[in-house]
Amino acid sequence: MFPDRFWELVGTLGGVADDTTTPALDRALGESGEGEDFLDLVEEHVERILERCEVPASHQGDTAEWIAAAVIAAGRAEHDRVLASGAPLVPDEWAWAEAENLLVAGMPHEADSPLPGTRIGITLEWKALDLPVDMESTFDPVLDWAGDDPRHGHSVTLDPAWTEAVLRLEADPEFQRRREAIADVGLHLKVREADEMVLTPWPAPDQVDDVVLSVPIAAFTDQDRTDVYGQVVAELVLSVQDALGRG
Repeated sequence: MFPDRFWELVGTLGGVADDTTTPALDRALGESGEGEDFLDLVEEHVERILERCEVPASHQGDTAEWIAAAVIAAGRAEHDRVLASGAPLVPDEWAWAEAENLLVAGMPHEADSPLPGTRIGITLEWKALDLPVDMESTFDPVLDWAGDDPRHGHSVTLDPAWTEAVLRLEADPEFQRRREAIADVGLHLKVREADEMVLTPWPAPDQVDDVVLSVPIAAFTDQDRTDVYGQVVAELVLSVQDALGRG
């Protein structure tokens, strides 16, 4: 694979390799049959970056490769700048939390299925260790260095009540119409110990790429979680529509 073609494919990520951007790259590589050649070059670039640039001791091993993959995902110009400088890699400067996706781009994922929220463009995170008995989460407070910044990935929460809520929302024409009006905005629910719901635009109020709604765990106490999810998603979508003037 020629370098120009490699960087053209990398460019489809829009600067970040994560669960949202890599599926399109997977499809492109699968259709063209270039997956193996692409991954060979990814591996070469990762090795070259790690040979040239130091990574903190706290981020060695697989994490170092994810950081290098994030450098590649950022595009050719950023990659070349990093190599030319040879400076140590600062993890906080790179969206590496899900960059592992780039290291397996184009490989078959027969057992994989998208998380329920992917179908409506909303992620769910329970940022807590004490969970309902029927819920699973990969959240680890020790690894939560990026806080709520959606550009740095998120933990995975599996909740049957959320799956049911997504099914209801998919069947709701009014919700679909409103979500389509703000389809370019990533929406994120973060459930945690808090006193009230807080809506936060990212990266800034005047440049809204994502919106995070923090929801108190108490909102789910003695309530049907499916119903609560439906209510907070409706509030999230309506608030973003109003803020952007897309009613």
